[in-house]
Amino acid sequence: MLLNKDALDEAGLPVPAYGWTWDDYRDYAKKLTKGEGVDKRYGTYFHTWELYMNAPAQTVMKDPFRYDEGTTILSDPAYKYFFQLRKDMETIDKSAKPYAVCWRPN
Repeated sequence: MLLNKDALDEAGLPVPAYGWTWDDYRDYAKKLTKGEGVDKRYGTYFHTWELYMNAPAQTVMKDPFRYDEGTTILSDPAYKYFFQLRKDMETIDKSAKPYAVCWRPN
C-alpha cells in the first residue's frame, strides 16, 4: 500500500495504524477524494492487473487462485466481498476510478 502523506495531511487524516480494516480503507478513500472531471483526485487506486484484482486474497491466502488441494478459490467469500467493495467504491462513493473506464479504448 502506498500513501500520499500530503493528501492525508490535507484531509486531516493520520497515517493509518497497523490493523486498519477494509472499512477504514474505504472511509479514508472517501475523505481523500476531491474535485470533479479531469481534475478529480480519487481517494484510492485499484490495479487493473489480474494478479492484483483481489487484495484480500493476495494478503491472507497462500495462493490467490487455488486452495492447497488444487481447487479454485473463486467461490471464496473474500472474492464476493472485495468485488462488492470495489464496485461500491466506484459507483456509490465515487472514490475509485471505475474499472470500465480503465479499459475503455481510446
